[in-house]
Amino acid sequence: MDNLQRRGRIPLERGSELRLFQGVLLRPLACLQVVLLLPLLISSGCQSQRPDTKSSRITQTQANEQPVTPVLPPLGTRTVPAGPLPLPEPVPTVPMPLVPALPVAPPTLEAVPPVPVPRASFPADSPLRPLPKQDRFSGDSWQSLNRWLATHQWPSAQFSVLAQNTRVNLKIPTGDWTLQLGSQRAFWNGMLIQLGFEPRAIVHDVLVHSLDVEKHLDPLAAAGAAAWTGPRIIVLDPGHGGAQPGSRSIIGNQLEKDLTLDWALRLRALLQAQGWEVHLTRTNDFYMSLAERVDFSEHSGAALFISLHLNSSFPNQEAQGIETYTTTPQGMNSHLTREYADDPTRPYPNNRYDEESFSLAVRIHRSLITRSGATDRGVRHARFMDVLRWQNRPALLVEGGFLSNPAEALKIASPAYRQKLAAAIAEALR
Repeated sequence: MDNLQRRGRIPLERGSELRLFQGVLLRPLACLQVVLLLPLLISSGCQSQRPDTKSSRITQTQANEQPVTPVLPPLGTRTVPAGPLPLPEPVPTVPMPLVPALPVAPPTLEAVPPVPVPRASFPADSPLRPLPKQDRFSGDSWQSLNRWLATHQWPSAQFSVLAQNTRVNLKIPTGDWTLQLGSQRAFWNGMLIQLGFEPRAIVHDVLVHSLDVEKHLDPLAAAGAAAWTGPRIIVLDPGHGGAQPGSRSIIGNQLEKDLTLDWALRLRALLQAQGWEVHLTRTNDFYMSLAERVDFSEHSGAALFISLHLNSSFPNQEAQGIETYTTTPQGMNSHLTREYADDPTRPYPNNRYDEESFSLAVRIHRSLITRSGATDRGVRHARFMDVLRWQNRPALLVEGGFLSNPAEALKIASPAYRQKLAAAIAEALR
């Protein structure tokens, strides 16, 4: 400090100098004030070439006794008093009153409709795949097999797997059914019956088409293959005749029209012995149209119609066995069409007797297979047969074997075998 004073840059008295630096040491805020005043002090000192000698001769004792007047800065500048600065008075704290919380009503939630869950996708060949929309179970298209059994208070279906084919076994009071998943082939007490639709598997159950339940399962569940209880008036129709010979036997010159006529004449005698009134559409070799055969049944007042035929698959000689046909129920596809149009939506007069025709066909077919020992080709449906579909009574058509198969043709050529076929039908109608 003495060095600065000797250089003449700070024209302050020694007492003033001491007080200034005491303030700097005592108050941190004073340091800031000095920094702000330092440029003014330097500029003020530069204006004086020589220090004030009179002020420099003031003794230390005088400096302690006399008040020191600080050098004022030029006008327009802020002055900072030396010494400790007074602290501002604390602002009194005003307590804020507590405001009670307003009640808040709980938010109202609107009902959100459930989001539909997309159906799972299944492989096209999976037996557990969902049904197509038009076939989906709705109470009138497909029926739960276990639900059908439970309605009658019968045991649930039993499943078995044989040679990669899943079978469903049903035991009901009137007989046993065996259904095959993915196949129209079914068995009633071991006898083949062709269903209209393939049963389908779902979890722990099987779906059967309602038409199969109505036309096949229900008739046999009610009374099995019950005996005929209607009026005992029947029309027997030997197939073909006259200019229409039908099939030719592979082992000789025998024709279907002659063999079926012999079969019908043998059956007529047996039925008459059982009390039946029997009418034949023809009793010799002449041609009669299908429409005329239907009219003949109407005029005879027949309660039942049976047409007798023999089959052929020539040149294939392997096919053999007996088939029994009824008119295809409306809504089903036929098992045999022979390239004829097959409209499942069109009803025919004979469809009013679907259940009666089917039950009687099962009874007659079983008797034929049992008596003859022939191969069982099943009870089937066909729609193209005019001789059946226009009938106003229960009606069926029997194919008694294949004339194109050498072994079977040989049996059919035997009068004893034809008598056996006649006896089998007569026994079913007893």
